[in-house]
Amino acid sequence: MPETVCGTRIAPGLVRPLLSSTDGLDEYSRVDRNEAVSAPCTLRAEGEQALALFFYWTDEAPKVTEPDHDPSGFQALTGTKPVHIGGGAVVGKNGGVVTTPCRTAGGKHFTLKLYLPQVAAPDIGHRADVERFMRAYFPATVETLNCR
Repeated sequence: MPETVCGTRIAPGLVRPLLSSTDGLDEYSRVDRNEAVSAPCTLRAEGEQALALFFYWTDEAPKVTEPDHDPSGFQALTGTKPVHIGGGAVVGKNGGVVTTPCRTAGGKHFTLKLYLPQVAAPDIGHRADVERFMRAYFPATVETLNCR
């Protein structure tokens, strides 16, 4: 298990429950924290996407706790409920979204979306695992962004 996921140090025990497999695990990232350009980072296992993180920088505060909000425009999360992380957050069966004010070159707000493509709609999902991961990963990521 990696100790760093998409440029952020994280306890491997928080990542493992989100993955259906760790065989042949590799990472592909287009995220550039210095440029603050919205981009994805994915973990692949056995050649298939296992976990996707989407990093977004915007000027307007996203309303992530509103029903049907999806900052990426695709890959909807299922069974979401609001939680208290950052400036606003929801977690669902197959991922979560958290946002916070963070002034950088890319905008005034930073939003992180976690998506687990292997979790099928009828699956009870990984809500508790997603929430544990986001509570640790999101603040650790924000610390790497040099927010002003």
